[in-house]
Formats: sequence, C-alpha cells, structure tokens
Amino acid sequence: MRTKHFEALLRTHYRTQVPASLPIDLSDAVSDAVTLPVRTRPIASFLGRSALKLAVGALFAVFTVVIALGRGPATTVVLAQIEDVYAFQAVSATDLLIQATPKAAPLAFLPLATGPRVETELDVLNNYLNMMEGFLGNTNRLAAVVVASDRVGFQYRLVYDTVDLFGAPVTYSLYYNETSATGVSFVFDDEDDDHAVTSLTGEMTIGATIYRLEGKKIQDGDEEAFVWRSYVDLENYVLVRYETDDDGEKKFFYSVVTGGILTNRSKLKVEAEDGKIVTELTFIEGAASGRYVFREVTVEGIRYVDVSYVIDDGTHVESGTVRVSAVADALTGLTSYAYVVKTDDDDEESHYEYDRHDDDEDEEDEDEFDEEDKEENEENEEENEEDEEESNQEDAVDEEDTEEDDSEEDDEDSETFSD
Repeated sequence: MRTKHFEALLRTHYRTQVPASLPIDLSDAVSDAVTLPVRTRPIASFLGRSALKLAVGALFAVFTVVIALGRGPATTVVLAQIEDVYAFQAVSATDLLIQATPKAAPLAFLPLATGPRVETELDVLNNYLNMMEGFLGNTNRLAAVVVASDRVGFQYRLVYDTVDLFGAPVTYSLYYNETSATGVSFVFDDEDDDHAVTSLTGEMTIGATIYRLEGKKIQDGDEEAFVWRSYVDLENYVLVRYETDDDGEKKFFYSVVTGGILTNRSKLKVEAEDGKIVTELTFIEGAASGRYVFREVTVEGIRYVDVSYVIDDGTHVESGTVRVSAVADALTGLTSYAYVVKTDDDDEESHYEYDRHDDDEDEEDEDEFDEEDKEENEENEEENEEDEEESNQEDAVDEEDTEEDDSEEDDEDSETFSD
C-alpha cells in the first residue's frame, strides 16, 4: 500500500469521529483547529524502507560495475598513424630480407631423443623473431616520427626508436619520397597496380648494407591497402601487404622470395595487451606451419620473448610454449637466441640456440671494409707516387737527350756557317 493512500484513509477516519458542530457550552473550551494525533512510524517499517533503499542502491552499483566490466579495459591503439604503418612495414620487411639469406643449421641444440614437433619450425620461426624483437620491446605503441630529410634526393626521414632484448636502444631510419602514382613505372608489377593512387620509394641502411624499398597505396572502392617491398633485386625481396578488417583488426601479409622462388607466406596480427605489443603469427604457405603468439616478459630483471604455439599438421596437434632469451658470448661478443621449448603434454625441456642478427656485427664488418679500403687507397697512392717519380725521371732523361741533340745540331750549324 502506498504511503499517500494510507494517509488519505487516516484523514477520512478521523473526520468521521468529529461532529460537524459542537455544543455551545463546549465551543469555548475547544480550539477552532482540529489537531490530528501524531502518526508515529514503526521501527520495523523504517528499517524496511531503509533496507529497500540500500538494496536498490547496491543493485544499481552492481549493475554499473557489471556494465563497466562488460566493456573491458580500454584498448591501447597501435599503429594509429599511417606513418607508423610505413615504419612497421619497412622495418619488418627489411629485417626479414636480411634473414632470408640461406643459413646453416642451428648453432647448437640439445633436443630430447624424440624432440617436440615445433623443433622443425624453429629455423623459420627464428627469422620472424629477429624481425619482431624490436617491436615487442616498443613502449610507444609502435609510433614513428617523421622529420625533415637530411639526405639529398629524399623528401622525408621516418625515425622509429625501440629497444632490443638487452635493453639497448635501437633506431631505424627510412628515407623516402611520396608522390602520386599517376604515370609512375613501378619496379615490381602487381595485379592491382591500376588501383594504385600513391607511389613511395625509399632506402633504409642497416649495418653496412643499403636496402631499397618500393611502396604503393591501393584504393579500390572502399577497400584500402598498403604494399611495401624491401629488395636487393627482382629475385630477392620481401613483400608486406597491410589491410584492416571491418572491426579494425590490423593484419600484415608477408611473402618472402629468394632466388625468384616464393619460400614463405605468413600473416601477422598486431595488438596491444597490458600496455605491451602482442603479435600473432600464422604461416600460410611454405615449410613452416602453425600459429604463434609472441609476448615480451621480464622475469627477475631479464627480458624474454614468450611464444605460445599450436601446430596442427592434419594428423597430430601439438601445443606448448617457447621462452627465448638473447645471450652474448663473453669472449667474442657475438649474440644468439637461446630457446627453451616445453610442450603442454610433457614437462621435459628442449634447448636450442639460433643465430641472432646484430647490427653491431654489420657495423664492425663495415669498419673492417673501411680499414681495408683505407689500406688499399694508401697502397694505390704509394704506387701512384712511385709511377710519378719514374715518369719524372724518364722526362728528365728525355730532356737531357734533347739538350745534347740540340747542342750537336748547334755545333753542326756553327761549323756550316763558318764554312
């Protein structure tokens, strides 16, 4: 029963108990105003209404929390600007191109008698780990900075800063030009070149090597894609195509071509999780197979890359984790990756070691080349000086011979004149 309705019934009840007119002898003793008795609220009723209010408030608070939890934590936006996409494509394609060079077997490995199936994938997986190391350690959402070019022939310089597994800073610089694709003759021909609206050309130097890049922006109706190639020549390159789904999911498709042969195709998804970059790699074509999720973790001050994997070859499914760390040789300073593999079905560990690309090694090689060039130039200068001295001596001899001949001719002329 509602409170207002209850009060109305009380007023009606008390009015029926009071006569319409009072006797004259009592009129002076009774006040003109009729006072209703004070309505006291029972304690139980008060507590019940208060409890109801608290319950409703609590339900509202719980409902609000449920809604908030249902929304999930705010997702960190990665690759927010197109320049960030350019940097990611250029750096990843170039790093993969470096790894595409045929290599020997692992440096060393100590597998079990019957090692995990992922063992056969590690060689190719190592190429992608070399490529992704710089992205997983990035704390600025893969953001790149475009500055004025300090090199003649290029409009822009795109700078991408990150850190490696040792915590050392790493900087990549892409010099490039961006123009309309109208009338442009591309180095590489693609099926959708008719829909190219933007042409990009650039260079990236890693160690002692300059890698050339060609990019295209493809616009076909509402569909948009960005294509970059890092290449040595027409038969050795890495192509990466960037697309986004309707739900905004960012995907990169890689094609590795070595010696004119397509050796590997893969798909890479990039997102942020707990403020860190997480990548999911799926092999589409080639010797490798499976799906791998890469995360960087720090344990007791040491940085690792944790890889969760699932391999399904149609007859057998294997899942597990791979923990990768970068190690350096105390004597040589050379670095490599140490792999610790553990399947979900077995607690035993398998240990492997694979090559790690190190820009410092390239720089040392470049210094060696520079030193060799310097020595060669010095030798050439010495040879040139010796040749010049010999030439001067020959010229001096020729001059002496000429003077003697002239003197003899003068003597003959003098005798003839005397005669």
